Amino acid sequence: MTCLCRFIAALIVLLPVTAQAALIANPSAEQPGADKSQPAFWSPDHWGGTKATFTWQDGGYHGNKSLRVVLSSTKSGDAKWWSDNAKLTGQERLLITNHYRSDVPSVLLIRYSNSDAKTEFVKLAKLPAAASWTEASSESDVPSWASGLRVMQAISTPGWLEVDAWAATEVLGEPPIYPAADAKPKVSVTFDDGWLSAYELLFPLMKARGVRGSH
Repeated sequence: MTCLCRFIAALIVLLPVTAQAALIANPSAEQPGADKSQPAFWSPDHWGGTKATFTWQDGGYHGNKSLRVVLSSTKSGDAKWWSDNAKLTGQERLLITNHYRSDVPSVLLIRYSNSDAKTEFVKLAKLPAAASWTEASSESDVPSWASGLRVMQAISTPGWLEVDAWAATEVLGEPPIYPAADAKPKVSVTFDDGWLSAYELLFPLMKARGVRGSH
């Protein structure tokens, strides 16, 4: 199975990678802000009677920095680092990813906005505690009215959370399930039995080239 995955991986490499401008500025929090004590393009946020401590700390999943929040108590709210507003330019669907570790469950969220001050928070995924760096990933349809985006991961129970290596990339459209009679032939490849090599070798290449998959 590994040999077959390597062969198909070689074919996928031939597909062009669609270049996309980075939506999230300073995605790994490496760049300092104006006062050098906080990261550029990121801000701490908490609400609902929470008591939280925010740290721009050394060490992370990617690079030399990461973002940490410690929630000591709360009544009804949450605490998180969130990105500055990113400008959307007609994207229809986004893939949001990051890496995190924590000792309590957390929630991956995004906030859409526009110039009329309309906002909408979207809960993308409920994430379990993770002792080691773990990837979080979820897709979201972009509302037609939205022109801005913030990404964040929040905790609402006492504990700690660290986040790093954010990305928001456009998901390329997929072909119709039932193509028209005059549509060009298409290729479908299946991987049986769920071998680890299919995930390790093929999935990163498929993801980079907009090749959709299902399981």
